[in-house]
Formats: sequence, C-alpha cells, structure tokens
Amino acid sequence: MARKYRRKSSRLDPTLSRGIIAVLLAVLAAIIILSFFDKAGFVGTMLDEYILSFLFGSIRYFAPAIILILSWFLIRDIDYNYRPTHGIGALLFFLSLSSVMHLGFETDDMLRQALEGHGGGIFGMLAWPMKEYLGAVAGYIIL
Repeated sequence: MARKYRRKSSRLDPTLSRGIIAVLLAVLAAIIILSFFDKAGFVGTMLDEYILSFLFGSIRYFAPAIILILSWFLIRDIDYNYRPTHGIGALLFFLSLSSVMHLGFETDDMLRQALEGHGGGIFGMLAWPMKEYLGAVAGYIIL
C-alpha cells in the first residue's frame, strides 16, 4: 500500500505574508521617492539615474505611486480574487503610456532619447515601429 504524503502547510498566515510584502513595497517606494531628491545614497542614485531612467524614462516618477497603490491593495483587499489578467492589463497600460511619451520624438532620435532616459525610456521604443510605419497620429490612436 502506498503511503500518503501530506503536504506541509505554510508556516506563515497568508494575511501576514501579504502584510510583509506590502510593507516591503512601501519601503521600496519610499527609497525611490528619496532617490528623486538624491537622499537615498548610492542605491538611490543607481535606482533613479540608471535603472528607472533607462527602463521608464520620464514616467519613472509614477513608479512610487503605482508601488504604493499595489501595497495598499495587498493590505486592503484581502478577499479580492486577483487574476493574471489584472497584472497583464496593468503592464499593457504602463507600456502604452511609455510609448505615448515617446511618440513626440523623431524616429531617428528615439533610441538616443531612450538611452538618455527621456520620453518613455527603453519601453517607449515600442512606439518606434508605429511612428515609422503608421505615423504619429495613428500611433496615438492605437495606443
């Protein structure tokens, strides 16, 4: 007769683990906010000038607000049934916002602006094919 293996349950209560994650996200948002004012030391400089600037460009200033909202939802809506489509929708919104911020540049100048941390950063480069092949107005309509 085969033995039944009982799966060990998690030691942390799901409410407690969500609270810990929410607090860590709030601390990350605070560090990012401090990095905008050069008050977070070396880590803040790396976050602001290299990572966030490169990836998100000018919309990096929205990152702490989005992280704080996510943290609040983790604490507040314990009974809410999150689905993967919610995360996908938020990601698509952020990518389209990055692209909209980047549509104002000329197509020849888009990569340089993205690498310098302007517009929508490297994620804003998703606007390049739209502007190159469809034009700026059609790009704004699609995005």
